[in-house]
Amino acid sequence: MRLFSVGICMAILGLLILPVYAQDRRVVRIGYRELQLAPEDMSALSDSIEAFRTNPELQQLIQDNDSLFWEKLGGFDESFESNISVSTYAIVRINETGFFQTVVALNSETDNLEWVRTLDQSFTLNYSLAVRTATDFFVDDGHYWGVCEEIVVVPGTNYGLDSKAVWLFRFYLIGESERWTLLIDTNGFLQDYLFEDVPCQTCTDYTVLVIIGLSFSIVVLVLVGSHWRKKHR
Repeated sequence: MRLFSVGICMAILGLLILPVYAQDRRVVRIGYRELQLAPEDMSALSDSIEAFRTNPELQQLIQDNDSLFWEKLGGFDESFESNISVSTYAIVRINETGFFQTVVALNSETDNLEWVRTLDQSFTLNYSLAVRTATDFFVDDGHYWGVCEEIVVVPGTNYGLDSKAVWLFRFYLIGESERWTLLIDTNGFLQDYLFEDVPCQTCTDYTVLVIIGLSFSIVVLVLVGSHWRKKHR
């Protein structure tokens, strides 16, 4: 009976911590800052665009374990020069060795693959500085930066900015139920930001699981106690 009780307790503990480990989070250190990264659903690309579903090079790119984020850029080449004949997508890979962004160009009319190139590396030289600026934004306001949902370099004109290229950071502050988007230029200076209130569905689901787990544990304890009293009468 004792082993049964221990097993039940372990099951309950597993139920309570499951939501923590169910999140597909990656942790990387950039400089002396640690980021929790929440990868985007890369299958959305292959589901909506045939080239990502049929081209071996693109399949390998989006299936790479380090490929975490993607963003539609529009009619630009890898140096963010205007090119209306293509529609480009950014695929971002991040690991402990650094930040890598690939630009995939599809024909703007047929969606056929035109080329795959590395983003102009002059845009990403200040990666660590951009991360520090982004996290300092929250530290200076007395908050933790939460979960990073996106890091990508985008044309500044896509967001009404004069800068040719800007870093786009998107953070989800779980405690505040807020999503912040920061735009930082390639020299590490904050250019703009916006935020929205977001209901914490994960928190809600977690609360429900905790209630279920606690209710289950009470029932088990009652049954175990009843069995113990009968046994020792």
